[in-house]
Amino acid sequence: MLYCFDNKLDFDYTEGEIAVTKRINNGIYYDSIKKVFTDYNGNEIDIKDKVIFPRTGSTQIYDMNHEIERKGGVPIVSNTEIKQVESWPNHYKTIRKNIILSGKDLIDSSIISEIEEKFGEEIFLKTKEKDFHDIIPVTILKDSESAFYRTLTHHLDDGFIISEKVDIESDKYGFKEYRCFVLNGELMNISRMTVELFHTIDDEIIEKAQEVIRTLKNTNFPDSYSFDIFVYKKAAKREIDVVEFNPIHAAGIYLYNSVIVKSIDYAHKDIKNIAIEFIDSIDKCSTEGAVVNNRENNYNRPNSFSNNLRSICISNELGIKFSTYKIFKEDYAKHPSDLSFDFIPVEDDEDLFRSSGEFHDRSLSLELLKEIQSASTSEEESEKELINKMLKYELKYNKKDDKD
Repeated sequence: MLYCFDNKLDFDYTEGEIAVTKRINNGIYYDSIKKVFTDYNGNEIDIKDKVIFPRTGSTQIYDMNHEIERKGGVPIVSNTEIKQVESWPNHYKTIRKNIILSGKDLIDSSIISEIEEKFGEEIFLKTKEKDFHDIIPVTILKDSESAFYRTLTHHLDDGFIISEKVDIESDKYGFKEYRCFVLNGELMNISRMTVELFHTIDDEIIEKAQEVIRTLKNTNFPDSYSFDIFVYKKAAKREIDVVEFNPIHAAGIYLYNSVIVKSIDYAHKDIKNIAIEFIDSIDKCSTEGAVVNNRENNYNRPNSFSNNLRSICISNELGIKFSTYKIFKEDYAKHPSDLSFDFIPVEDDEDLFRSSGEFHDRSLSLELLKEIQSASTSEEESEKELINKMLKYELKYNKKDDKD
């Protein structure tokens, strides 16, 4: 089997995987521009009849899988199977209540009433395509002026997974959440969500993971996937349940997770027997500290629900695609009249955004304004250039102040 990485992406979690596959000579690159597969030296290779394990982004996978199949290779999970994993509530029944709904459903008043009756005043909402997740109040689904509701109107056919809110159990390390990898129907490994904290895994978690795999084994669910387990209380009863399933190609790895080497010690009895992908950073690991859940919404994925939600929260319109501007849960309820600044949406340049990481000034000097205007050939051009520069560099533009 060959592990295939997109040479246009620089995900942190693939760095260790690429380093390992270079050492054992079972990794390749995919060039999405040239539509070719190469070795790590840039030489084009033939993948016909080879089994390929793609490790790429959630939007890039469909193109990569298509090219793998077109060139005679066999991806471990097909595009059809990826959609199955994303629709996992149709295949696996969790202890807590959950359901898949469309954006159209989420702005239907009768369905919203049913949601509130079934799930309560707050719900956990996640996009099927893994760009947004959060606990939200049902009230913002009833408010047609809220930024969240208005964003839904642009995603009527998208799928959303709704779950009931639960109280996650904690220990001295933090929330009891665990990531499991399954390859060809076998449990590869389990890890808590940390890359620096040595820890063990209780037998009850291992047993739950094996139970989930057995349940799905004789169904039409794919053989390779990742899933997360957590421990929580529901009506004062302690439960161990599945949080969610995710396609294996884009699932991030934690300290004891490996997509390359199967663990022989799920419990981590030898706590230093970490995943091979992290072996070079083992000196940074410790038994002291806390699990940090840093999973964030993918706001910079163009045209996604998260991306459009942020744009509407800060500008009342679609169009701000690349930005370091952060929004918070309270912003979801914003009305157009709540906006403090008057943004004009433009098509941002991704390369410029990527190169502007160190630029954090949020004020516009008179000198900069004069410089931009003098470099333009017309007043209209000057205005457009100014707006682009301010939006791309996170500068707030207030037309009223500008007129003064």
